[in-house]
Amino acid sequence: MQYLVLFFSLSSPWGQPSPRAESTAAAETAQIAEISFSGVPWMPSDLLLARLRIHPGEMYRPDLIAAALRNLLAWDRIARVSPPRLTLLPGRRVALHFEVEARPEVRRVIFYGLVKLLEEDLAGGLRLGPGSLLNPVDLEKDREEVLARCHAEGFLFASLEAEVHPDPGGGPGQNVEIAYRVEEGPRAALRSVDLSGNRALSSGRILEAMKLRPRRLFGLLSSGAYRPQELEADLERIRALYRQRGFLDARVSLGGVEYSADLHELALHLLVEEGPRYSLEAVRLRGHNPALQEGLERQIRTRPGGFYDGKLLEEDRLRLSSYYQRQTFRVPKIELRHRFHADPRDSRVTAVFDIDEREHAFAGKLEIQGNTWTRDRVLRSASTLFPAGPLTEEELQRTAGRIFAKGFFEKVEGAIHETAAAEGGGAEDFPPPPSLRPLYESGAIKDVELAVEEKERPGFWELGAGAMTGEGEFLAFRLHQSNFDLFDAPGGERGWRRPFSGGGQLLQLEAYPGTRLSQFLLHFEEPYLYNSYHALFVDGFLSNFLHRNYEETRWRAELGARRQWDEGRRFSTSLSWVVEAVEIDRVKDDAPAAVRDAGGTAFFSYPSTRWAFRQAAGNFYSGPAGFSADTRFDFSPQATGSETGFLRSVTRLDVYQPLNAWWNAALNAGGLGEPLPADSPDLLHILHLGGRFGWMDGLAGDEAPFFERFFLGGPQSFRGFNYRGLGPRESNTAVGGEVFWTATAEYSFPLVIRELRGLGLFDIGDLEPAPSKLSPGRARAAAGGGLQVRLELWGIPIPANFYWAEAIRREKEDRKRLFTFTLGFTF
Repeated sequence: MQYLVLFFSLSSPWGQPSPRAESTAAAETAQIAEISFSGVPWMPSDLLLARLRIHPGEMYRPDLIAAALRNLLAWDRIARVSPPRLTLLPGRRVALHFEVEARPEVRRVIFYGLVKLLEEDLAGGLRLGPGSLLNPVDLEKDREEVLARCHAEGFLFASLEAEVHPDPGGGPGQNVEIAYRVEEGPRAALRSVDLSGNRALSSGRILEAMKLRPRRLFGLLSSGAYRPQELEADLERIRALYRQRGFLDARVSLGGVEYSADLHELALHLLVEEGPRYSLEAVRLRGHNPALQEGLERQIRTRPGGFYDGKLLEEDRLRLSSYYQRQTFRVPKIELRHRFHADPRDSRVTAVFDIDEREHAFAGKLEIQGNTWTRDRVLRSASTLFPAGPLTEEELQRTAGRIFAKGFFEKVEGAIHETAAAEGGGAEDFPPPPSLRPLYESGAIKDVELAVEEKERPGFWELGAGAMTGEGEFLAFRLHQSNFDLFDAPGGERGWRRPFSGGGQLLQLEAYPGTRLSQFLLHFEEPYLYNSYHALFVDGFLSNFLHRNYEETRWRAELGARRQWDEGRRFSTSLSWVVEAVEIDRVKDDAPAAVRDAGGTAFFSYPSTRWAFRQAAGNFYSGPAGFSADTRFDFSPQATGSETGFLRSVTRLDVYQPLNAWWNAALNAGGLGEPLPADSPDLLHILHLGGRFGWMDGLAGDEAPFFERFFLGGPQSFRGFNYRGLGPRESNTAVGGEVFWTATAEYSFPLVIRELRGLGLFDIGDLEPAPSKLSPGRARAAAGGGLQVRLELWGIPIPANFYWAEAIRREKEDRKRLFTFTLGFTF
């Protein structure tokens, strides 16, 4: 084992001269005749002289030599420089000789001993990499970081040594390679988390609040990865959960860690001391402007008398802060404090909002930290903070929330700092504009720092198989990259790791070859066309459907632009151009006239526009929560190249309302039962109310072709009926309608674990050949229930839905189906 050890020293030119040195006093009256170097034969002397900033011909002075040493040591390539050796030459001249030690350059970083760990998981983001200069301090920090990453992957007993070897091909002492020798040891999985002392909250509820989760179903549902650095954060999450429920004295600690004999499994023992559950006696304000008393009191929604609810009080705190900022143009610091009774047996508490008024602040520089792969523009485009614009806690949280909503980051945190100009430093490097200098000097302008933690894989790919009632079986391939960068080719400025990533673009490739229905999709979106409010999107679509008595093949391409109209990017409009070709082939004799008349290939070219409003957050387990609405118009006249002219419109409204907070308010008021986990998006109870309406009509005497009409029936449009089993039929074949409406009510809730959800449903609607045929008496309805299964196997999400729905109202031509299901993904 060989080590290259580098020593750092700063030597003073005023130290004791070596025995070979001539008298410094004599040298002070001499002229510098020669300057030479040793220790770095590969470095040109001219380069070293340029760094010294002294030249032959200058008079020797001790202060000149001290400045030269400082200049040379300021170069990051230099590790050590000795005081110059002075040699007096005839003619009152002097020769200077410097002994220099340089930092070698790292050419390679190599890992040995990896069996289960991946090099790409250990090597990214280290301080020392190819092209960097070796520094023993950074080397030790990198060793500790690599070891921490081994532990984070569950290899708790891993050991690591860092070695530095000269690079044989890089010249003597000039280049080196760093070798990490890893002994992985056994990988420990979390077998169980055992709790004692918890009475008010179940163990299952507490486990749902933790990031560390035991291994389940042989690691398919949960890998059981144990990361020691997350344990303390989990303990604090449990404490916060108890505090929210009014157990303000609750304590949670680690009781011990028990390993299996082979060290492959471990069990955590957590100790809980709940203490009393406090009731809320009163809510008070302190430190505020008396003139705002009445308005501030209106912002407080929490009512005394029931149990203490920390979540409701936090919502009150945010409302108070927002109100204060709007009314006074000040940024208050509001802290929630508690006033307890002197008698420890009295479990009533008064919540006090302590308000510290501050002057109104303005935003200065926006610093972004932690985005190794994602480009700055992706984050800055989501920011609502602008230079010299209002800086409030509300705006900072809004910016952090919008960045987090992009789905590229595990965590986003914001902080406000004093500006360099306000602190009296840095103004020379970043001078503020003259118009803003008074604000800087007064300290009103604050710099903002956003710290992000990137997801290791913001996209995903899937390969599998699935089935859907009425559409047959299919293979499935899906690539979804939500942080794509079309222009980041492999081998570019960021090398070969994670190519085509970091630009905030969206790329979707989907292929579903099937027994009855085959579909292929390409979607690309550039969200920063001209500026962050404009987006460009391209869609390509191919489908083939084998009907009972004909085959339908459809090619479709769409190019469009979208405009976001508000800072929250909730309301948008888009304009696109659609080119479509539909081929009806293999028509059998028993096919209806509408199908026989459409035989061959029809071509369409037309503009399309869409208005959309979306304020909903998605969750893989519980689904979306929020509100969305959109309307799309397709205008396809023959003048734009369409073979048949038609006008078509579809409007959709959906409300997804989480009910946990409502249930908890009722439970809290009555002191009944264990609360539902309102702070866990995976376990929300969701009430979905939705509706759709569509109509179309032919233009200039044309009749809309049957394959462009609307169809209903099946698990994705109207449960309780077969696929395309509701509406007009000819010769027992669905021919679609020109007008439809549907409404749905659905209540879903978790069953024991987050991966399994139950639901109740009610669907109602109608599909008719023309608007004049619509009648309340012809409305179809179905009611039932179902199960939703959401699994992640080896990181691949696999959703499945099973519905039981009884058609309680139908027409004689309809084809009902009691049980339907979907497995895998469809468009």
